[in-house]
Amino acid sequence: MSLISLIGLVNAATSIAIALFVFSRNPSGNTHKAYLIFGFGVCLWSVGYFFWGFSQDSREALLSLKVLTIGAIVTNSGYLEFI
Repeated sequence: MSLISLIGLVNAATSIAIALFVFSRNPSGNTHKAYLIFGFGVCLWSVGYFFWGFSQDSREALLSLKVLTIGAIVTNSGYLEFI
C-alpha cells in the first residue's frame, strides 16, 4: 500500500464532497452544475490514480490509466464551463 495512492483516495473523497456541498446550495444554478462536473472529474481522476498505484499487472494499470484520462478530460471540460 503506497502513501501516494492513499492520497489519491483522500483527494477523491474531498473533491466529491466539496462539489456536492457546492451543488446542494443552489442545484438550479449553472455555475453550481459546472462545479459539480469539475469536482466529479477530479474525483474520477483521483480514483484512477488510486487504483493505478495498486495495479498488479499491465491490464489493470492500463484500465486505471484510461480512467485517469477520462477524469482529466471531464475535469478540463467542467473547468472550462465553470470559468
